Amino acid sequence: MKSVKLILLLLSLSGAAMSQPTGVAAPFTGVKWENELPVVRVNDQWYHLEKIDSIKVTSILDYAREHHASKWKKRFGEDLMELFAGMEYQPNDSVLLTVRRNGQSIQLTAALTYENRQQVNRYNYEQNSKDPAKVLISSSAALADLRDFEQILQTTSSYAAANQYDYQADIDQLRNNILNRAQVSQAFLLKELGTILGQIGDRHASLRSTYLPKKMWSLPFVTAPMGSDKVLALTPNGDQYRYWDEQFPIITAINGVPVGELMTRMDYEEVKAPKMARHHRFATRLYTLAGKLLTDEQEVTQQIKVTLSNLEGSQSIQKAVTLQRRPLKAWEDIGSTERQYSEHLSRQQYDQLFNRFPNNIGYVALPEMADADEYPGFYEAIQAKMKEFKDTKALIIDIRSNGGGSRDLLQLMAAYFLPPKQPGHLANIASVRVDTVLNTDIPPMEGRYLHTYLSTAFDENDRKVISRFMKSFQPNLVLENEQFSDYYFMILHGGQVNESYHYDKPVYILINERSFSASSIFAAALKGIDHIKLAGVTTDGSSGLSNLHLLKQSGLILRISRMVSFQPDGQPLDGHGTAPDIVLRRDENQLLGKTDSQLKNLLKLISHQ
Repeated sequence: MKSVKLILLLLSLSGAAMSQPTGVAAPFTGVKWENELPVVRVNDQWYHLEKIDSIKVTSILDYAREHHASKWKKRFGEDLMELFAGMEYQPNDSVLLTVRRNGQSIQLTAALTYENRQQVNRYNYEQNSKDPAKVLISSSAALADLRDFEQILQTTSSYAAANQYDYQADIDQLRNNILNRAQVSQAFLLKELGTILGQIGDRHASLRSTYLPKKMWSLPFVTAPMGSDKVLALTPNGDQYRYWDEQFPIITAINGVPVGELMTRMDYEEVKAPKMARHHRFATRLYTLAGKLLTDEQEVTQQIKVTLSNLEGSQSIQKAVTLQRRPLKAWEDIGSTERQYSEHLSRQQYDQLFNRFPNNIGYVALPEMADADEYPGFYEAIQAKMKEFKDTKALIIDIRSNGGGSRDLLQLMAAYFLPPKQPGHLANIASVRVDTVLNTDIPPMEGRYLHTYLSTAFDENDRKVISRFMKSFQPNLVLENEQFSDYYFMILHGGQVNESYHYDKPVYILINERSFSASSIFAAALKGIDHIKLAGVTTDGSSGLSNLHLLKQSGLILRISRMVSFQPDGQPLDGHGTAPDIVLRRDENQLLGKTDSQLKNLLKLISHQ
C-alpha cells in the first residue's frame, strides 16, 4: 500500500496545475460486475475497466474492500472521489481510462462530472428496482432456503437458542404452506421468515431483499410518534413541522384499519423491541408503510381514507387523501444527535460537538460511537474539551439517536468517570453461541473489550470483581452449557488515558429510543455509577455480534446474532433496553421541530440543583 500511495502522490503532484474536481463525480455512467471486477459504461458502450490514470483498478478495489466492507461495490460506483481522497490521490477534471473490449485494450479520456455520477445512481436504481411481490420462486427453491434458514437458527442464532419461542413449530407450519403451492413470491418469504425472525428477539437480526421497490407510494404527509401509542400527521414547514390538520392531528386508522393493527401487520420484525423503540420505528415509517400495505394487498387506488382525531381523542373525522409517488423526507427529531451533529463529525468540525451552557454546564454530543481511528483528531478533541470542562458544574453526554459503532468511546469516557487506582467497574457480561467448548479470548469479543475470567487482559483485582459479581448475578435467560461459551466480561477502569482525571461532578447521559447497539451499551455500562444518571426514554438495547447469510435461492440476505449480551442487573440488552433514571419525553414543541425540549428541561433540572 505504501508504494501505491507514493505513485498516487507523484501522479497528484504532476497534475497539480490542471483543473481538479472536488466533491461527487464519476468518469462513467454505469457500473456492472463480472467476477467481482467492474464493467463500466462510457459513451453508451460497455468496457472492462483496467486502470484509471495509472492506478490499477484492483488497487482501488482493494482499498474499497479494506475500508468499506460489504459496501465496497457501491463506494466504487457512486463514491469514487471519496476513495481517491482516502488513497491520497487528486485526479484532474478528466481521467485516462484503460479499458478492454472484445479482447483489445484501449484508452479513453473521460470527464469526471457530477452528471455522470447521477447516471450511475440511476442505472443502479433501475437494475435493482423490482417488485418483490413479482419475483417468483419455485416451491422447491423456497423449501431449500427454508432449510438453510432453519439450520442457521439451530446452529448460529444466540437468541433462537436462549429465548423460549418455539420457532420450530412456525417453520413446520410454513413448510406445509409452501408445499401446497407451486411457487411463492420473494415478498411472501420476506414476510413469513421475517415474522419468525421478529419473534426470536434479536434486535440486530434482519431479512432484506436485494431489490429496491419499483414503485414507492406514500401518504401526502409525514408521520411521527407521540407518546408511546399515538401517531401524528405532519407537514414539513422549512426546518420545522406543522400539523397536517390543525384540529385533528392524530391518525387513528387508514382505510378503516386501526393504527395498532397496521403496526401488527407491517412491523412484524420489531415485535420484540422495547415498547418506545417499536412505536418510534413504526410511527416514523407509517406514511410509507401504509402505502406499501395498500399496494401489496390490492390494486393501487389513488384515493384512500384516513381517520384523524383531536389531541384529546374526543372527536374524529375521516378524510380522503391521494397516495403520492415520491415520499417526503421522513420526520426527524430536532433532538437527534444524528440530525444535528453527524455532518460536523464527518467534516471533522469537532468544536461544533461541544458546548458550555449557562450555569457552567458542559455538553458533549456523540452522533455515533466512532472508533479511535475513524475520524482523525476526534478523540484528541474530546480529551482537550474534557480538560476545559474540569471546572464545570455538571456534564451532559448526548447519545440520542446514536446508532452505534465501537466501544472505544466508552473506554475513553470511563477513564474520566471512574476513580483511578480502584477496583474496576463490571459493565457487561456476554456469551457466544458455539458448537464446541469455548473458554478463551477470541478476536470478535476482544474487539468489544470482552474477555474470559482467566484472560491475561485481567489482573487478580479484576478477577475478584468478577467473582464478587457472579455470586449474585441472575441472568434472565437460561443458556444451555452445550450451546454457549463461558461468560465474557467487560471491566471499565478510571485513569487509563493520558491526562485523564476523575470527573466526579454529576454526569447526565441523554438517551432515547433510537440509542442503539454500542450506544445502548454505553448507557447500560455507565448506569448505576454514583454520580451518573441516565435521562430521556428507554434505549433500543442491542448487542449482538451479527453475521450475514445469503439465502441463495431467493437472494434474501439474513443478518443474525450469535452473542447474548447482559446488563449487570441480568436483563439482556436486546428486547429490553436500559431505562432512564430521569424520564424526559418529547413535548409538542420538540415534535414540531421548534425546540429541543428534552435538553432544555434537563438543563433546567441541573441548574436548579
